[in-house]
Amino acid sequence: MIQLKPLQFIQDTHPIVIIDEPQSAASTKKANDAIDTLNPLCTLRYSATHKEKYNLMYRLDVVDAYERQLVKQIEVASVMTKDNHNDAYLKLISVSNKGASISARI
Repeated sequence: MIQLKPLQFIQDTHPIVIIDEPQSAASTKKANDAIDTLNPLCTLRYSATHKEKYNLMYRLDVVDAYERQLVKQIEVASVMTKDNHNDAYLKLISVSNKGASISARI
Protein backbone atom coordinates (compact mmCIF):
# COMPACT_ATOMS: atom_id res chain seq x y z
CA MET A 1 0.00 0.00 0.00
CA ILE A 2 1.35 3.40 -0.98
CA GLN A 3 1.45 6.04 1.74
CA LEU A 4 0.24 9.44 0.47
CA LYS A 5 0.68 12.71 2.26
CA PRO A 6 -2.48 14.77 2.92
CA LEU A 7 -1.23 17.40 0.45
CA GLN A 8 -1.11 14.76 -2.29
CA PHE A 9 -4.80 13.97 -1.74
CA ILE A 10 -5.62 17.66 -2.24
CA GLN A 11 -3.40 17.88 -5.33
CA ASP A 12 -5.07 14.83 -6.87
CA THR A 13 -8.54 16.40 -6.58
CA HIS A 14 -7.48 19.52 -8.57
CA PRO A 15 -9.31 21.87 -6.19
CA ILE A 16 -10.87 25.21 -7.05
CA VAL A 17 -8.93 27.71 -4.94
CA ILE A 18 -10.90 30.78 -3.79
CA ILE A 19 -8.85 33.68 -2.40
CA ASP A 20 -10.49 36.60 -0.62
CA GLU A 21 -8.38 39.79 -0.76
CA PRO A 22 -5.51 38.35 -2.84
CA GLN A 23 -3.48 41.56 -2.48
CA SER A 24 -2.94 40.43 1.14
CA ALA A 25 -2.99 36.65 0.90
CA ALA A 26 -1.26 36.06 -2.44
CA SER A 27 0.97 39.06 -2.89
CA THR A 28 4.37 37.35 -2.92
CA LYS A 29 6.04 34.86 -5.25
CA LYS A 30 6.30 32.39 -2.37
CA ALA A 31 2.55 32.60 -1.72
CA ASN A 32 1.73 32.12 -5.40
CA ASP A 33 4.11 29.17 -5.60
CA ALA A 34 2.34 27.61 -2.59
CA ILE A 35 -1.03 28.01 -4.34
CA ASP A 36 0.41 26.43 -7.50
CA THR A 37 1.59 23.38 -5.50
CA LEU A 38 -2.06 22.59 -4.80
CA ASN A 39 -2.42 21.79 -8.52
CA PRO A 40 -5.70 23.77 -8.74
CA LEU A 41 -8.25 23.42 -11.52
CA CYS A 42 -8.64 27.20 -11.29
CA THR A 43 -8.05 30.04 -8.85
CA LEU A 44 -10.71 32.68 -8.14
CA ARG A 45 -9.61 35.96 -6.61
CA TYR A 46 -12.15 38.29 -4.96
CA SER A 47 -11.15 41.87 -4.18
CA ALA A 48 -12.18 45.47 -4.63
CA THR A 49 -8.56 46.57 -4.93
CA HIS A 50 -6.70 44.10 -7.12
CA LYS A 51 -3.01 44.84 -7.61
CA GLU A 52 -2.88 42.42 -10.53
CA LYS A 53 -6.00 41.69 -12.56
CA TYR A 54 -6.36 38.11 -13.84
CA ASN A 55 -9.21 37.61 -16.32
CA LEU A 56 -11.50 40.20 -14.74
CA MET A 57 -15.06 38.84 -14.91
CA TYR A 58 -17.13 41.29 -12.88
CA ARG A 59 -16.63 44.76 -11.51
CA LEU A 60 -18.60 46.15 -8.59
CA ASP A 61 -18.21 49.88 -7.87
CA VAL A 62 -18.54 51.44 -4.42
CA VAL A 63 -22.10 52.70 -4.91
CA ASP A 64 -23.30 49.29 -6.11
CA ALA A 65 -21.56 47.62 -3.15
CA TYR A 66 -23.27 50.01 -0.71
CA GLU A 67 -26.71 49.59 -2.30
CA ARG A 68 -26.35 45.80 -2.09
CA GLN A 69 -25.32 46.16 1.57
CA LEU A 70 -21.92 44.58 0.94
CA VAL A 71 -20.09 47.43 2.72
CA LYS A 72 -21.08 49.30 5.87
CA GLN A 73 -20.42 52.85 4.74
CA ILE A 74 -18.86 55.11 2.14
CA GLU A 75 -16.83 58.14 3.20
CA VAL A 76 -16.45 61.15 0.94
CA ALA A 77 -14.16 64.01 1.91
CA SER A 78 -15.18 67.27 0.22
CA VAL A 79 -15.66 71.01 0.67
CA MET A 80 -18.85 72.63 -0.61
CA THR A 81 -19.46 76.34 -1.05
CA LYS A 82 -22.63 78.11 -2.04
CA ASP A 83 -23.03 81.72 -3.22
CA ASN A 84 -19.62 82.78 -1.88
CA HIS A 85 -18.49 84.81 -4.88
CA ASN A 86 -16.49 87.46 -2.96
CA ASP A 87 -15.62 85.68 0.26
CA ALA A 88 -12.25 84.26 1.20
CA TYR A 89 -11.46 80.90 -0.30
CA LEU A 90 -9.54 77.79 0.67
CA LYS A 91 -6.65 76.58 -1.43
CA LEU A 92 -5.81 72.91 -1.19
CA ILE A 93 -2.03 72.50 -1.18
CA SER A 94 -1.66 68.78 -0.49
CA VAL A 95 -3.54 65.71 0.73
CA SER A 96 -2.07 62.78 2.63
CA ASN A 97 -3.75 59.42 3.13
CA LYS A 98 -1.45 57.52 5.48
CA GLY A 99 -2.79 54.77 7.69
CA ALA A 100 -6.37 55.20 8.80
CA SER A 101 -6.44 59.01 8.65
CA ILE A 102 -6.66 61.56 5.87
CA SER A 103 -5.04 64.96 6.33
CA ALA A 104 -4.89 68.03 4.10
CA ARG A 105 -2.72 71.13 3.94
CA ILE A 106 -4.80 74.19 3.07
